[in-house]
Amino acid sequence: MKTLKNLIALLFLIGIVACEKDKDDLSFVQNATAPTDVSAKFQVSTDNSGAVTITPVATGVASYKVYFGDSTATPTTVKAGGSVTHTYAEGSYQVKIVAVNIAGKEAEATLSLEVSFRAPENVEVTVANDQAVSKKVNVTAKANFAITYDVYFGESADEKPVSGNIGEEVSHIYKQVGTYTLTIEVKGAGKQTTKVQKTVRVIALQQPTTAAPQPPIRKAQEVVSLFSGRYTNVADTDFNPNWGQATAYNLFKLGTDEILQYAHLNYQGIQFAREIDLSAMEFLHLDVWTADATALDIYLISKSTGADGEKFIKKTLTADKWTSIDIPLSDYTKQGFVITDVHQIKLVGQGTVFIDNLYFYKKSNTVIIENFEGTAPKFTTFGNMADVEVVANPNTTGNTSTKVAKMVRTKGCETWAGAFFTSESLDMKTHKVLKLKAFSPKAGITVKVKLEGATSDEAKEVDARITKKNTWEELSFDFTGIDTSTTYTKVVVFFDFGEKGDDTTYYYDEITLN
Repeated sequence: MKTLKNLIALLFLIGIVACEKDKDDLSFVQNATAPTDVSAKFQVSTDNSGAVTITPVATGVASYKVYFGDSTATPTTVKAGGSVTHTYAEGSYQVKIVAVNIAGKEAEATLSLEVSFRAPENVEVTVANDQAVSKKVNVTAKANFAITYDVYFGESADEKPVSGNIGEEVSHIYKQVGTYTLTIEVKGAGKQTTKVQKTVRVIALQQPTTAAPQPPIRKAQEVVSLFSGRYTNVADTDFNPNWGQATAYNLFKLGTDEILQYAHLNYQGIQFAREIDLSAMEFLHLDVWTADATALDIYLISKSTGADGEKFIKKTLTADKWTSIDIPLSDYTKQGFVITDVHQIKLVGQGTVFIDNLYFYKKSNTVIIENFEGTAPKFTTFGNMADVEVVANPNTTGNTSTKVAKMVRTKGCETWAGAFFTSESLDMKTHKVLKLKAFSPKAGITVKVKLEGATSDEAKEVDARITKKNTWEELSFDFTGIDTSTTYTKVVVFFDFGEKGDDTTYYYDEITLN
């Protein structure tokens, strides 16, 4: 009997521990943000039946409630990815879609629906080339007595149409520039449809519309930068020396970003103000955008005389997007090239190229995720806590940074209150340990770091303990075993996890992968 009592007591304790663990593990549910981009697609039966299939769509959703907008008072629940078909009488309706996430948070959108058995009338179709994506065409159709429309973009004889709700935009990216005839079929709830044909001349964009990828933060001794907004550039570099080239040079501006533009390229030089010893560097990096160039010969030129003073590597380019190029300097040195006195770069090719982030670098065992010295990341706080700020470092002993992040755990905030920011994709295949420097007025508290992917389900969290108070301490978070097939971009930080807020102020800085 005593053994049985002990067994029951043990099982009871295990149940308590399991419940507490489940409570902690559910923090990702509590932290989930409300759904976004709520909408729906209509598919109408063109048989005078009034049957309309409604497919709700949203981001970060578990289920939907669909209010049909007619005399049906009770909404229909639809699982994520599902549809519901409802029969309407002729008339105009306001269909409300309520998206619900796993935490029960809601977001909604209301869409107009006109059900008519008449053929669509007063059809207006707009066809235009996209201003940001090359060879992309956008179509919008409006009409009376219409619900949806299909677009045949005229690129192939057996193509399937692209469908959209009336008044909404549908798009297609063509493989080739040229002139195409589009057929737009506008549908209501009746058997009769209305067709319109439009002609469009598809064009290729000749310049980038988005900035080049942002380079990672690097230590000053690990990079020699010629042209990049991320690093301190070598002064007085001439990006258009007079070498007799036919290339036309321009400093292209995309918003506040400056980009080197070389048009009608045959060859183009870049002259350093002085020769540079690159023996401590390992790679040459540049980002290239082009609409018409297929390849680029990238030369390094040294002060050394003879045939070994100039060597090149050919790189293939992808049209209409940024191509990020990383060339090992060993690809040059194994040709006999000397990198101790490099003073010029030469580019040889055809067409027009745009170049950004031109620099030399060496790999480091440490990757800086965020040091708060540049433009502050956008923080999102949760759990009824005050916003995180970037402020002057309150104590430079043990951490010489000028700026750090400040987190105040507001009195009464949730035990799981914290904050996150979004970074570049984290290389968790190469690096397993995340480190950060923390400053706390309390010792013995738990600091939790969670890395998330596209959703809160794609996450792993690791705890560390503060052992010293009122001093900077470097904490290590071992993410060994993390799912490396996930792309992690969100860094979530919790101080004094598991405890209610008491207005204590914490600081953190120098978040790195090692």
